[in-house]
Amino acid sequence: MFKKILILLGVCLAALTVTADPLVSTPYGQVSGTVDQGVYAFRGIPFAAPPIGNLRFAKAQKVSPWSGIINGSNFASGCIAECMKTAFPVPEIMCTPTTSEDCLYLNVYTPDLTGNLPVLVFFHGGNYIGGSGGVPLYDGADLARNQNIVVVTTNYRLGILGSLFTGTTKGNFHVTDQRQSLIFVRDVIAAFGGNPDQVTISGQSAGAFSVATHLASPKSWPYFHGAVILSDPFSLLAETPERAVTVGSKLLEALGCAATGGDLELECLRKVPVEQIMFQQVNKSLNFNPLEQGFLSVMMPWVPVVDGDELPYGPLYALTNNKFHNVPILFGTVANESVEFIYDIAKTPLSNTEGWLLLDLALGANASAGARAIYGNGPDTPDVRPFVSVVATDYIFYCVNRFVGNALAKSVDTYMHYFDRLPSYSEQVYGATMPYCVDAICHADDLPFYFNPFHAPMPSGFTPPEPVPVEIELAHLMQTALANFVRNGNPNPLPNNLVFPKFTNSQDNFLFNYSTPSSSISGFRNQYCDFWDTQGYYHF
Repeated sequence: MFKKILILLGVCLAALTVTADPLVSTPYGQVSGTVDQGVYAFRGIPFAAPPIGNLRFAKAQKVSPWSGIINGSNFASGCIAECMKTAFPVPEIMCTPTTSEDCLYLNVYTPDLTGNLPVLVFFHGGNYIGGSGGVPLYDGADLARNQNIVVVTTNYRLGILGSLFTGTTKGNFHVTDQRQSLIFVRDVIAAFGGNPDQVTISGQSAGAFSVATHLASPKSWPYFHGAVILSDPFSLLAETPERAVTVGSKLLEALGCAATGGDLELECLRKVPVEQIMFQQVNKSLNFNPLEQGFLSVMMPWVPVVDGDELPYGPLYALTNNKFHNVPILFGTVANESVEFIYDIAKTPLSNTEGWLLLDLALGANASAGARAIYGNGPDTPDVRPFVSVVATDYIFYCVNRFVGNALAKSVDTYMHYFDRLPSYSEQVYGATMPYCVDAICHADDLPFYFNPFHAPMPSGFTPPEPVPVEIELAHLMQTALANFVRNGNPNPLPNNLVFPKFTNSQDNFLFNYSTPSSSISGFRNQYCDFWDTQGYYHF
């Protein structure tokens, strides 16, 4: 209780150092803001031209200067999205209340309008179909205040609207949206107290995949100076143009635009009501075929496309072959990443035979057979989904991240972490909809520890979870490491004389374990990851 009082007192004292109703003049126009938890908050700032009309299915365009003052008191609409039923399934803090095609807006949280502070730009997750930068979970006020950095969260186009690729329609609109947000940040962030020459990009899940995409895309390199990759499912590869066209052709047919091509195709697509586009996406009428697309690819079908223009190489290939932007990189995973995905694919219990059949489909029969020697045959129980989740977490998340880290460490300063704190509020978050995550450390469980958003503005009538004191301490540790990295490309120094070691490309590589208590560890899960490294991560 005493620590909670100190935290609230700190918020109140910080609020005394900032003035109400701030007004900022940018090269594009003026923006007003509010004071939120002791920092200045500017929400709903347009960073690109609205992607509507003739700009639907077009690359992001520069925003035009505006007259008057943009009221930055509230979040703008999020991009057209599906409210996710997985990954921290609390709609009140995860799902934006309004969505629109006119959605290219960002939010800035800053403790000092006159500073020259380092900047963190965060790309949200959501499988490239859900999420928004303008939701309470990603409220950057606590992080900005405690660590004296500028925090930016941003929207980008999702699903079909973000990545449709047909040959005529070139996709990767989510990539160009994110890049345009970085260009805008470069142009305006000094007016918000940020340093345009000290920008770190970060993201979780699909947002982490996005960060890796920008690391692999030379067009993005001028706009950032460090990268934070949280829970990137690297084994879910970027799409090839051939497979993307297969999906795009199905959509064209479903929307009645199949026989047009060229400018007529675009004209047809731009006339289709957005409700029809979302119907095709949400109802899965595109019929993604694992045999055509690859089993893992259909788990996240709207990823960026390796088109030779926006993306010359897939992120996994680029990051493991030194074809990436050589900046410091901080990355990591959580303990039970794949639990929710396995339970989402297999909604009823799996027998041992059924579990291995699923692994055969996901990993390939040869790799799956080899895995039996490493993991054992699995339990002979009525439901082996927990066991399947362990194998999947290693292959899709942890081991492939270790594989990437071994390659990165040859070229750049690299730091890897592992999060294994079971949140005290798991029952409140997962009990009603995802009971299998109540006793597991699931995908996205680390996000509240980075943002500590529990005192951010919430929807009326909603009471957020409340972390216990040891979790507040862990959040402080994780925020400190993140901000140190944003500031210096190095997560050290840490509280309590802890040391975050560099990740090295050796058998005994070290990583930092975010837990209670936290520590550095070496050789973690080597026997499993050594096996997967010999199998490779490019099956599909």
